[in-house]
Amino acid sequence: MGQKAPVVYLYSSDGSVTLTPQGTPEGQKVNLSTAGVSGAVVAAVLGANSTANGTNNNTLAADAGMTLTFAHTGRYALSALLLVSEATASAGGFQFDFGSGTATITDIQFAVNASGNVVISAPNAFTSATSSVGMTTVATSASSPSWISVQGQVNITVAGTLALRWAQNSASLDVTSLQKGSYLSATLL
Repeated sequence: MGQKAPVVYLYSSDGSVTLTPQGTPEGQKVNLSTAGVSGAVVAAVLGANSTANGTNNNTLAADAGMTLTFAHTGRYALSALLLVSEATASAGGFQFDFGSGTATITDIQFAVNASGNVVISAPNAFTSATSSVGMTTVATSASSPSWISVQGQVNITVAGTLALRWAQNSASLDVTSLQKGSYLSATLL
């Protein structure tokens, strides 16, 4: 699916805020002051969604569907949901990092939580974009995948892209898949 259209916020002198997804016709824009919203907190949100992919090797590779483009510098809240399955339990596992892209990162901190037959083989708090998070086991059912939740923050000092890289934790002929519906998002703080 790729990157969603950015939302543009227009602040007027009367204090109103208009939310405008890029390319929205004039009549479909939402003005927060006339929509009955007061004291709203407004943030720019970037998002990317994965298409179904599978791999049977353990070389981390960027996922084009899980790539964010940062047009602005600043600190962002980082969030991801990774839906993962493998053909045979403990055959390949899953690993990921944020070690791809053109943006300059001066600080990243994130934690990982998982459910659905997941064994995390490394600590669950990270401070480097290239620190690989490994799981030796993930669910074996594509219809009931493991859920891997990533929450954290990243400081972007030069605008550009940030991509999730992923692969099997251990190379196996059995395929490991990042399921359709997995997402990566960032919200400017």
